[in-house]
Parts: sequence; C-alpha cells; structure tokens
Amino acid sequence: MKSKYILLIILMTGLAIRIPFLFLTWNAPLKIVDEQHYNVMAQYFAQSGNFGMKVGADVLLSSIRPPMYVWTVAGFYKVLGTDNAAVVQLSVRIFQVLISLLTVWLVYRIGLKAFKNELTALIGAGLFCFYPSMVMQNFMILTETEFTFFLVLTLYFAVNLFPDENEGTEENAPLSFKSAFLNAAFCGLFLGLGALTRSILWLAIPCVFLYILLFQKSRWTIRLTSAAVALIVSVAVIAPWVVRNTKLQQTPTAIDCMSGRNLMMGNYEYTPLYRSWDAIHQEGEKNWYSVLRTKYENVDPMTQGQKDKMAGKYAKEFMASHPGLTLQRFGMKALCFWQLERSTAALFAHGDVQGMNSDDGRQASLLVAGVIMLYYALVFVTAVFGAFFAPPKQWRVHLLFLCVVGLFWGVHSLVFAHSRYHLPLTPLLCLYSAAYVAYIIENGFDFTRRQVPSLIAGVLIVGTFVGFWTLETLWYLG
Repeated sequence: MKSKYILLIILMTGLAIRIPFLFLTWNAPLKIVDEQHYNVMAQYFAQSGNFGMKVGADVLLSSIRPPMYVWTVAGFYKVLGTDNAAVVQLSVRIFQVLISLLTVWLVYRIGLKAFKNELTALIGAGLFCFYPSMVMQNFMILTETEFTFFLVLTLYFAVNLFPDENEGTEENAPLSFKSAFLNAAFCGLFLGLGALTRSILWLAIPCVFLYILLFQKSRWTIRLTSAAVALIVSVAVIAPWVVRNTKLQQTPTAIDCMSGRNLMMGNYEYTPLYRSWDAIHQEGEKNWYSVLRTKYENVDPMTQGQKDKMAGKYAKEFMASHPGLTLQRFGMKALCFWQLERSTAALFAHGDVQGMNSDDGRQASLLVAGVIMLYYALVFVTAVFGAFFAPPKQWRVHLLFLCVVGLFWGVHSLVFAHSRYHLPLTPLLCLYSAAYVAYIIENGFDFTRRQVPSLIAGVLIVGTFVGFWTLETLWYLG
C-alpha cells in the first residue's frame, strides 16, 4: 500500500477517535484555572477589543498571558456571540482537532525530510496522531494544541533551510535565494506566532538567527540572507505586542509578565523540592507575593510588569546566595519535566470527563490513566535510543532538534518544570521513537562495537528516568 494511503488512514482514524470526545466534553465546565482565565479574557477581548478583564466596575488591562491563544478564542466569540460560551468552546475544540491533524501531516513531512525514511515518517505520524495526552489537549481550552502546531510549522520550514549534502536532483539541490528567502520568512513567521502563544519561544528568536548563520551549508550570502529574514520577520511579528506591553507595564516587557514570578516561585525559601510548581498554592507569609512585599517597599503601587521584574530580581539573588540548593532543585526539576503524564490521566481518574462518574466509569478511567502513562513511557524510552542509534541523516538537523529539546528542558528546569510543559516536544519524541522502531525492524537488535558507548549512554539515561518514575509511583501508591 502506498504511503499516502497509509497516512490518510492514520488521519481518518485519528479523526474518528476524536469525534466521541467532542460529545463527552460538550458543555463541560472549565475546571482548570488556566482554562477559565483564557476564556474570560477572550470574552472580554471580543466585547471590548481590550486585552484584559473586568474586575468589578474596573477594567484591568493586562500582560499576564501571551495574547495569541486569547485572540484565537476571542475570534470565535466575536463570530458566534459572547453569550454562546458552550457553542464557542465546542467550535474551539473542533478547530483544535483540525490543526492537530494538520500537525500529524507536518510530522510526517518532517520525518521524510529529516530521517529520509518512509517507515520512520509513517510511524512517527501515527505515534503523534494517537498520543493520548495530545489527543485530550484538543478538547481543553489551553495553548498546547495551537502552540505545538506553530512549533512544528517552525521546525518544518527550518528543516527545509538545510538541504541535503548530496547533489544531482532537484530535491537535493542547494538552496537558491528564492527558496531560502521563502523558507526563512515562514520559519520566522511561525516562530513569532509561537512566541505570542507561549513566551518561552521568543528566547529562540536570536538562537535561530545564529543557528542558521553558523550551520546552514550554503554560500555565505544565502546563509546571511536566511538568518536575517528569519530574524526580521519573527521580530516584526512580536514587536507591536512588545511595544504595547512595555508602555502598559512601564518597564521592558516582551510577551507576558510571568517570567519573573515563575522564576521566583521556583527559586525562593518556600519552593517545594518535589513538584516545585506547587509553590503557586503557598498561602499567607509563604506566598511569593507576601515574601516580595516583606523584602521590598513600595511593591503594591507597581504595575504587573514592575512586580514581575522585582520577583525576578529576588529569585536571582536567592539563587546566587544558595548555589547548592539551586543546583539540587535544578536536578529535581529536570527530572520532573519528564514526569509520567498524570495531568490528562487525572481528568479521567477524578471523573471530570462526562460519563466517567459512575463506579464502572472510574474503573475504566483508571485503565485509561494507565494506558496514557505507559504510552508516554514507551515513546520516551525508544526516543532516547532513537537519538543515539537512528538520528536524522544530517547532523545539523539532529543538532537543531536537540537544541529545541534543550531549550525547553533547560529553561523549565530553571523555573518550575511541570510535566505538561514537555507536551509541545511530543512531535520530536515521536519521530525519534519511530526512527528507533524502524531501525530495529531493519537491523534487529544487533549492535556493533562502535555502538557500545551509545548503548551504555542510552541505558543510563533511560535507567535514571525509569528509576525516578518507579519511586514516584511507589510514593503515590504508598
């Protein structure tokens, strides 16, 4: 059977699996605080055109959230009416189903381009299409589905900036100015849109510029053009929002004013060593803002952005004066970033999905929770070995993928590393996992002497995380 037909079957099956969840989540209450926040801000933006919310009789203009997802949801409210919340939320979920399936197709295309293996591309697309946590994200009013879509689009056009080293066919030919310009422009466009969806990605803008400039194997004129175009377009996309935020907050503010307080919650006196994100629930004198008010005077008259800068200053001072504790926390957060995926499983286990409130439903939900965590664990383990034994054909593309993983992992380990934050990396995990599965199918489990160091490194990494997951599971069961 031709690959395009297999891919079509994957996509149609993925759609068929998602349709029942539209009915299960129809008119379901938004129980996650972030969902409620995005929904309220989107309603207000659709009504007033202002990015913020109404607090009593007052209007609070805000930079507390990145704008892109709020704008997306607000667009549905604008068309369907701000009084039709249930219809709007259903429409948003349908939209997210569609872009998630488009993301599956993009994963397939990246697999073909990067790994030069049809089997890898198909398996990777299939793994991502049916990845339980990402499927469930389609039905939540959260940024994960849209952000992952923009991130994958960015990677798709970035990969196209690195032509094959072999020449002789049109596909493998070196980049022309025209193709370099177009790929760089789209790479910059979706990088900017991704940054407006989740603020971590704006940190990648200068990194992408340097990466293209240093590692693209083309004439220096094409390299410089590609790097400059990607930089200029991405900066142009986020610039109006940065200017708006900076004026509103009266201090330089990029995408949102959450980075400082998040850094502080992950690095102050009362940060839990395990599940550091729980610092947001600290109350009384242990609350991050109470600590900030005790440390500094005149905090209350400040803008959100100024308070955020103050929180960031506090965190940096605390980290500098407690290097050992900071290093210990960093290590724990690095492990927690790759925790077993319990967030989606908890929706089922706690009966938050319609039809799962009966005794039979709860038993079924526990089974679903187990499948979700097992699916993730298998993808993660095989992805680690895939990175060692079946990387992309070009080392430049392999390094690009690893840099993306490193950016997310490193930044979140420094701040606070909720396991949900690794979900946008799922497409890359699925591709590396698929590459290893294809490698085993084609080569079996035979390893050459030269591969022994890679085997040892893979076993050590996998063993570390499996040990962490086991201890974590035993702690919960106990």
